[in-house]
Amino acid sequence: MAFRDTCKRNGLDKDARCRRYILRRFKCKDCKNTHREIPDFLFPYKHYEADVIQAAIDGETDGISADNSTIRNWQKQWQEQETRIQLVLAALLIKINNETGKLIGSCPNIIISIKRKHSRWLAFVIKVLTLGCFPVYTQFAFCHSP
Repeated sequence: MAFRDTCKRNGLDKDARCRRYILRRFKCKDCKNTHREIPDFLFPYKHYEADVIQAAIDGETDGISADNSTIRNWQKQWQEQETRIQLVLAALLIKINNETGKLIGSCPNIIISIKRKHSRWLAFVIKVLTLGCFPVYTQFAFCHSP
C-alpha cells in the first residue's frame, strides 16, 4: 500500500458533539483500490464513536444522545453476531496458542473474559478479528487501526 492522501471524517461522541478527524488514505498496489486507515475509536459506516456503541451494547444507555432505535439496532446487531464472534475468537486462539486458557483463564466465555481485562473491549475484539483475517467485522461494520 502506498500513501495517497488524507480525508476528513466526523465522529459523534455520547453527547452527539461532532469531532472532525483527518484520516490517511492508501492506494493498494494489488487491487488498485483506495483504503482508509481508520483508528479503533471510529468504526466504518457508523457515525458514533466506538465507546458510545460499546456503552450501548453493554446496556449503559444513560447519557447517550443517540435515538433509541439506533441503540436498539446496535444491540440487535451485536446479539446476532456475538455467538459467531465467540466461536471465531476461540478458533483464532486455538490457532495461535494451541489453547484458549491463556486468555480466558477459568471463564468459559471468551467475550466476558475480554470485557474483564479490557475497558475498550469492543475495539479490542474487532482488532483481534481483523488482524486474524476473519470477516466478521465487516458484518458488524467495524475495522481496526494498524
